[in-house]
Amino acid sequence: MNTQTLQDLRTSLNDGSIYTVDSETLKHYLVLLSQGTGGWGSENIYNPLVGNIINHILMQRHIDRLNKQNAITQFMVIALTIAALLVAIPQIWFAYKADKRAEIVSETHSMQQSVNKLQML
Repeated sequence: MNTQTLQDLRTSLNDGSIYTVDSETLKHYLVLLSQGTGGWGSENIYNPLVGNIINHILMQRHIDRLNKQNAITQFMVIALTIAALLVAIPQIWFAYKADKRAEIVSETHSMQQSVNKLQML
C-alpha cells in the first residue's frame, strides 16, 4: 500500500525528483489529486496542472517503452529480410543454371529427332 502524501508530492515537485519516481507512486499521486483533499490552496487550482505534469511523465515513459519494443521488432524484421534474401539468391541462381541446362538438353534432343526423321526418309 502506498503511503505517499500530498506533502511527498510537493517535495518531489520542488526538488525535481518527480521525474525519477516510479510509475506506481505517480499513479498514487494522481489518485490523491483527484480526491481533492489538502491541495495547494483552498481553490485547488494547482491540482489539474500537477495532474497534467504527472500524466505527461507517465505518457513519456509509455512512449519510451514502445520505442524500445519497436526497435527490437525493427531489428527482427531486418534480420528476417536478410535471411530471406540469403535463401532466395541461391535458389534463383540454381534455377537459372537448371533452365540453361534444360535448354541445351532440349536443343540436343530436338536435333536428334530431326536427324532421325531425315534418316527415315
